[in-house]
Amino acid sequence: MNLKRWVVAAGTALGLLAAPAQAAITTVVDSFATFPTYNNIGVKAYYTGDDDSDAVVIATIKLNGAATVDTLPPFVRMHWGGTPRKYWASSALWCGSDSTYTITVTVTDPDGTTNGSSGALSVTTWAAPNISVPGKQIWMGPFGSDANSGLTSAAPKATFAGALAAMTTAGDQLRLLSGTYYAMRTDSLLVPAGTKNGTATARYSVVGDAGVIISGADTTGLVGASWGSNDIGGVTAFCKAFSPAIWPRAVVLDDSLRLYPYNTFYKLKTDPQGVVSQFGAFWVTSDRNSVFIRLPASLGGVVSGHTVYVARRASAMRIQGHAWRVDSLTFRDFGNGYNQTSTSITEPVISVTGKNQLVQNCTFKNNGRPAIGVRTLSDGTQLTTQWATIQKNRFITNTIGESWNGPTNNFVGVLRSVSAACPAADTSCYFLNITYPVLIIEIGRGHVIRRNDFRGGADGAARWASEAADTAQGAITDCDFYQNNIINIASDCIEPDSWSGVNCRVYWNTALGGESGLNLSMLRGPMYFVFNTLVNHIRGVLPV
Repeated sequence: MNLKRWVVAAGTALGLLAAPAQAAITTVVDSFATFPTYNNIGVKAYYTGDDDSDAVVIATIKLNGAATVDTLPPFVRMHWGGTPRKYWASSALWCGSDSTYTITVTVTDPDGTTNGSSGALSVTTWAAPNISVPGKQIWMGPFGSDANSGLTSAAPKATFAGALAAMTTAGDQLRLLSGTYYAMRTDSLLVPAGTKNGTATARYSVVGDAGVIISGADTTGLVGASWGSNDIGGVTAFCKAFSPAIWPRAVVLDDSLRLYPYNTFYKLKTDPQGVVSQFGAFWVTSDRNSVFIRLPASLGGVVSGHTVYVARRASAMRIQGHAWRVDSLTFRDFGNGYNQTSTSITEPVISVTGKNQLVQNCTFKNNGRPAIGVRTLSDGTQLTTQWATIQKNRFITNTIGESWNGPTNNFVGVLRSVSAACPAADTSCYFLNITYPVLIIEIGRGHVIRRNDFRGGADGAARWASEAADTAQGAITDCDFYQNNIINIASDCIEPDSWSGVNCRVYWNTALGGESGLNLSMLRGPMYFVFNTLVNHIRGVLPV
């Protein structure tokens, strides 16, 4: 079977909706539009009429200066809503970056066509992100002071708020000196909409020296010796009281030993999953004032001398200004809160809105929330969250067992057999209701997710999460997901749960182990899913 033809046919089936009652069988083309990314170009032809659906669209593409002319994949006919704006959509795949192409679109209707030719449309794909620093550097250190100027590494700022106040011009950079930054001390980086907007050639940036870690852990619980020993019916647990109240989605010992969450004291004591000996477990009291932990056998029953990371903060950064770069930072131990439906998506570790955002070369490790969320920011007149690039990052979630043979097929933080039925008001099962994707794409056009490494995760490496029509503010269109490595994901590796999903391109990815390879829930199309390698998924590769 020709894989490429199969994918286009599937996209057509997903995208084709019933035409309205015939009123006009001739076709009037209103306009043509192109939407480039680094290596692909979305193409649309907007029209009225053709109620008998017999018009044909053909498009060609040629690299300027080259002799070869190629034909785009077949166009998909799109209708939206009761009074739809109708169009055909296709994509030019695998173009060169920073290159100019000529695209010609021709619409032919045997009943008659008006404005059927686009003429020569000139389109330039994106160049690699500009990461120059035309502005000044503001330095920040783990033990700096906001009384310092921040203009040299010898006089660093101490908090994100202090450093942000010193960043006054597009192109300024916040440079973090090596060390561990606890959000309880530095607070989170909050950039309100409209306050600091960079440009594609003069981004604001937050960049770390080697060894920079930003932690959401509670600093009062770090020292293992501060945890008291308790006999709980013949087994030993260690307890720590916290103030104010806490509800961690992640508890980690030392660098990477993530404990299993039990939702009741009885389960912590009896260990029905049989995980304590190898992995340990934790439980939070119903008043959220104390955390109990049971240690794995490898620690010899001694918590003293070990570091205990209990997630206190939900998020590290919320950036709503345009054109920011987040680069070379490690984020760990974020994820506090228990209401999955209202907070797991809306409070990722890094939340980006606006245009031209760039997150690269970062590591996200053992967080209890989505690592990155591309979020809603609307000015009421246009789509303002567009063109985010997420590349060359590592997403690490240490898990219990493997997705296909772990204890009852459950991951750390996930008990899927119960979580789906957990009442929102039932505090006894909040711990079971904390599934979350690694990346959540909530809105916008032109996002590129490429060359990332996903290792473990509770509910998908990436999820498109908008149900908005392509004519609405919240549409997700013309997005690319390629050259990503995805290993050991608890749920669907790639999950475009989106009613819009027009010209979404997924290719050259590798997914090893997990619940399923690709979930196409609600996708309208056209979507291109080609040249991906999917191996060892317990529910199959394509549970469409």
